[in-house]
Amino acid sequence: MGWPGSAGATLNSVAVLPFKNLSSDPEQGYFSDGLSEELRSILVRNDMLRVAAPTSTLGLRDAVDDAIAVARKLDVAYVLRGSVQRAGNMVRIAAELISGGDAVVKWSQIFNREMRDVFALQSEIANSVAISIVAEVSGQDQAIRSAASQNPVGGTKNVAAYDAYLRGQSLFDLSEGEAGDRA
Repeated sequence: MGWPGSAGATLNSVAVLPFKNLSSDPEQGYFSDGLSEELRSILVRNDMLRVAAPTSTLGLRDAVDDAIAVARKLDVAYVLRGSVQRAGNMVRIAAELISGGDAVVKWSQIFNREMRDVFALQSEIANSVAISIVAEVSGQDQAIRSAASQNPVGGTKNVAAYDAYLRGQSLFDLSEGEAGDRA
């Protein structure tokens, strides 16, 4: 079952676009990329959702396409996009879930938190998005049960360790040779 204009997108499919870095420091791009990856990972664990692969969405980082065009390119019903501003120990994350069929914003929220809360914030955003999508497809009760049934995955609760991991992942992804690998 797909939405109008799509060959095969199911109503429970979503693409998580790379979040835009709005920080005054362009070097903070690794953090917004990492946040997008973490959100995707959390959404993938919900059995009720189909999530587009990161290789499909990374190419759309700087695309100027609207949500309808992006949804058609990736054959998904919804597009999750957002931005990150980081200043000192504070982070502001804006996220919105957009219908790929008609570009209607289904869910939108701005989160202002201290960096120590970043893990809870990722879960909060991902759970809100998952509930919104599953509610559209199967109703609110099923959406809440689906989000509650997700099993937590390991990780760290240490913000400095998480930040170091994201920096390392960003350098690794650049594939700039030995100097980048050592950094």
